[in-house]
Amino acid sequence: MPLYRCLIRGENFAWKNGSRWELMGFYTTRWVMAYNANSAEKKAVTLLGRDAQFDKPAGYYNGPSAVVLVEEIEKVGIFPARRQNRGATWFPMTENGALSP
Repeated sequence: MPLYRCLIRGENFAWKNGSRWELMGFYTTRWVMAYNANSAEKKAVTLLGRDAQFDKPAGYYNGPSAVVLVEEIEKVGIFPARRQNRGATWFPMTENGALSP
Protein backbone atom coordinates (compact mmCIF):
# COMPACT_ATOMS: atom_id res chain seq x y z
CA MET A 1 0.00 0.00 0.00
CA PRO A 2 1.42 3.43 -0.93
CA LEU A 3 2.44 6.11 1.57
CA TYR A 4 0.93 9.60 1.35
CA ARG A 5 1.94 12.91 2.90
CA CYS A 6 -1.10 15.08 3.64
CA LEU A 7 -0.67 18.81 4.35
CA ILE A 8 -3.69 19.99 6.35
CA ARG A 9 -4.94 23.48 7.24
CA GLY A 10 -7.45 24.08 10.01
CA GLU A 11 -9.45 27.26 10.54
CA ASN A 12 -11.62 28.71 13.33
CA PHE A 13 -10.37 26.59 16.22
CA ALA A 14 -11.22 28.21 19.55
CA TRP A 15 -8.41 29.00 21.96
CA LYS A 16 -8.86 30.49 25.46
CA ASN A 17 -6.54 33.42 26.21
CA GLY A 18 -7.26 34.73 29.68
CA SER A 19 -10.93 35.69 29.72
CA ARG A 20 -11.21 35.94 25.92
CA TRP A 21 -11.65 33.40 23.17
CA GLU A 22 -9.46 33.63 20.08
CA LEU A 23 -9.92 31.90 16.74
CA MET A 24 -6.80 30.10 15.61
CA GLY A 25 -5.78 28.28 12.47
CA PHE A 26 -3.08 25.66 12.03
CA TYR A 27 -0.99 23.71 9.57
CA THR A 28 0.03 20.12 10.16
CA THR A 29 1.25 17.12 8.19
CA ARG A 30 -0.02 13.58 8.53
CA TRP A 31 1.54 10.49 6.94
CA VAL A 32 -0.83 7.66 6.03
CA MET A 33 -0.78 4.38 4.16
CA ALA A 34 -3.69 4.23 1.71
CA TYR A 35 -4.75 2.73 -1.61
CA ASN A 36 -5.32 6.12 -3.23
CA ALA A 37 -5.36 9.86 -2.55
CA ASN A 38 -9.06 9.90 -1.60
CA SER A 39 -8.63 7.28 1.10
CA ALA A 40 -5.42 9.02 2.26
CA GLU A 41 -7.41 12.24 2.78
CA LYS A 42 -10.06 10.42 4.83
CA LYS A 43 -7.44 8.65 6.96
CA ALA A 44 -5.55 11.90 7.62
CA VAL A 45 -8.71 13.71 8.76
CA THR A 46 -9.63 10.72 10.97
CA LEU A 47 -6.19 10.94 12.63
CA LEU A 48 -6.86 14.60 13.46
CA GLY A 49 -10.22 13.70 14.94
CA ARG A 50 -8.48 11.39 17.41
CA ASP A 51 -6.06 14.09 18.57
CA ALA A 52 -7.31 15.93 21.68
CA GLN A 53 -5.55 19.20 20.77
CA PHE A 54 -8.13 19.70 18.01
CA ASP A 55 -11.19 19.08 20.24
CA LYS A 56 -13.70 21.86 20.85
CA PRO A 57 -12.77 23.32 24.26
CA ALA A 58 -15.19 23.20 27.18
CA GLY A 59 -17.10 26.45 27.56
CA TYR A 60 -16.87 27.53 23.91
CA TYR A 61 -20.35 27.78 22.42
CA ASN A 62 -20.44 30.76 20.07
CA GLY A 63 -18.53 31.59 16.95
CA PRO A 64 -17.93 29.98 13.59
CA SER A 65 -17.48 26.24 13.19
CA ALA A 66 -14.01 24.81 12.86
CA VAL A 67 -12.99 23.65 9.37
CA VAL A 68 -10.28 21.22 8.24
CA LEU A 69 -8.93 21.39 4.67
CA VAL A 70 -6.48 18.94 3.13
CA GLU A 71 -4.44 21.28 0.93
CA GLU A 72 -1.92 18.83 -0.53
CA ILE A 73 -1.75 15.07 -0.89
CA GLU A 74 1.49 13.64 -2.21
CA LYS A 75 2.36 10.01 -2.82
CA VAL A 76 5.86 9.42 -1.44
CA GLY A 77 8.27 6.50 -1.63
CA ILE A 78 9.55 6.10 1.91
CA PHE A 79 8.77 7.20 5.46
CA PRO A 80 10.73 10.29 6.49
CA ALA A 81 13.19 9.89 9.34
CA ARG A 82 11.18 12.25 11.58
CA ARG A 83 7.61 11.13 10.81
CA GLN A 84 5.58 11.89 13.95
CA ASN A 85 1.91 12.39 12.97
CA ARG A 86 1.37 14.86 15.78
CA GLY A 87 1.65 18.54 16.54
CA ALA A 88 0.69 21.61 14.54
CA THR A 89 1.84 25.13 13.81
CA TRP A 90 -0.81 27.57 15.05
CA PHE A 91 -1.64 31.11 13.85
CA PRO A 92 -4.36 33.71 14.70
CA MET A 93 -7.27 33.83 12.27
CA THR A 94 -7.71 37.59 12.49
CA GLU A 95 -5.39 40.51 13.11
CA ASN A 96 -6.26 40.68 16.81
CA GLY A 97 -7.81 37.19 16.94
CA ALA A 98 -10.17 38.10 19.78
CA LEU A 99 -13.82 37.15 20.19
CA SER A 100 -16.12 38.60 22.79
CA PRO A 101 -16.47 36.39 25.91
